[in-house]
Amino acid sequence: VAGGTGAGATQREVEVYDATANIWTPLALMNVGRNHCAGGAIGGQFYVAGGRDFAGADVALEVYDPAANSWTNRTPMPTGRSGIGAGVVNNRLYVFGGEVPALHKEVESYDPVSNTWQQHPPMPTPKHGIWAAVIGNTIYLPGGATAQGFGATTSHESFTVVGR
Repeated sequence: VAGGTGAGATQREVEVYDATANIWTPLALMNVGRNHCAGGAIGGQFYVAGGRDFAGADVALEVYDPAANSWTNRTPMPTGRSGIGAGVVNNRLYVFGGEVPALHKEVESYDPVSNTWQQHPPMPTPKHGIWAAVIGNTIYLPGGATAQGFGATTSHESFTVVGR
């Protein structure tokens, strides 16, 4: 779990849950404080993108290396936003939707090998507050909000990755 809000929180906090021991363990703090971010694991490392509440959080991308217990900044997202959904397919981090300063329908993916972003066709429905689930090469994006702040939708969309 990365970022968030709360009493005394810097929004840089990261914790990992051990289901066998039923305990949470704090990890190194992220470089950029934020909430409403999303992430995914690629090659044994944890990537966190976007967010809000601190300058630069909306475009921030950083990667956690568990062997070093440290974070490294990577190429920022082309479109700054928060309330995003993310999923990993074929070792790429796909980021969907979001808000701030307006609703977004952008779909962008990050390649950690080249440290570059790629634009994809936009989502049919601009929305934020979404979660993503990956099954095979398809990323599912159920629900979310179609108005800033709140505006729940029953819209369920999917994005299938074809090829690399």
